[in-house]
Amino acid sequence: MLTQPIEIRVAPGKGRGLFACAPIARGDVIERAPTIELSDPDTDAIVGTELEHYYFAHPGHPDEGGLMVLGMSSVSNHSDTPNAARRCLQVEGLGWVFELYALHDIPAGAEILHTYACGPWFEVAG
Repeated sequence: MLTQPIEIRVAPGKGRGLFACAPIARGDVIERAPTIELSDPDTDAIVGTELEHYYFAHPGHPDEGGLMVLGMSSVSNHSDTPNAARRCLQVEGLGWVFELYALHDIPAGAEILHTYACGPWFEVAG
């Protein structure tokens, strides 16, 4: 199955979080989401706004621009022991696509967590 049943709920101590509505098997794609490619001026313009916390480093050139993910996986939280990981794929006609997939079996009701590419800029909740 390509896309798993997921929902956004309150994650205690974190704000929003992404949760599994049904069991997700190791290796399953949780979500495949389109992105908007951001230039350096775009990322500079959102510094200091709430959007600054929701874009990802650009996979083609991590020190320049970024990707704004247009899917529910954009609110998945950080963990040093994640149960999911991300990969970015370039798809002809679509540009960059963000894919979140399960590293381990994820039970229904569990929060879906991945490791941020950069170090967290906040205190990590348990």
